[in-house]
Amino acid sequence: MRLTRLFFVIILICTALSVDAQRRFQFSVMGGYEYFSRLSPGVRPSGGGIGAEFKYYLSDQFYSLANFHMGFYDQREMRMVEGSESQDKYLFDWTMREFNGGVGLGVDLLSTFRHIIFFQSTCGVSQVNIEEPFFDTYDPPTVKLKDADLKPRMAASVTLGYAHRVTDIVSFGFDYTGWWISGVKFRHTGNVRLGFAF
Repeated sequence: MRLTRLFFVIILICTALSVDAQRRFQFSVMGGYEYFSRLSPGVRPSGGGIGAEFKYYLSDQFYSLANFHMGFYDQREMRMVEGSESQDKYLFDWTMREFNGGVGLGVDLLSTFRHIIFFQSTCGVSQVNIEEPFFDTYDPPTVKLKDADLKPRMAASVTLGYAHRVTDIVSFGFDYTGWWISGVKFRHTGNVRLGFAF
């Protein structure tokens, strides 16, 4: 819990510093696809995610940032289960929620009046909530959920993206972001983003 509190204090400080800046502060919202690897056999890995990002430009090219990402995954399907005397179908639910956040640095690799290609990386914390069905008994079959895992974990992200300035204030773009979460496999995300400069 101390690590989580320290992380959010850092985000608040970065945000406060950014608000004081003139045209050096950028806020973006994003969402898209997330690939959830290391799931049970036969479970599709496709999910989604949404997030937000705060940037503060230290110079014309380099910036500090704080980002937040929530990944979500849900699947429900009927599966055949063999009991001691018969085969029956049971409804299975898989649910996963990831809450990732970090602070770090970034650089605009290419920046023109309308086009920006950027790279950035952050380090922070993650909280993962996984609910996966399993059989408590087989005669008769009883489906239960594994306990949620709410332990904070270390997390890091890398992002490569593109933004197009529609106006001096508004930009639209897309990015690839990979999240490494301690004890969980690497997550791949593809996002569209809407940004605002202040």
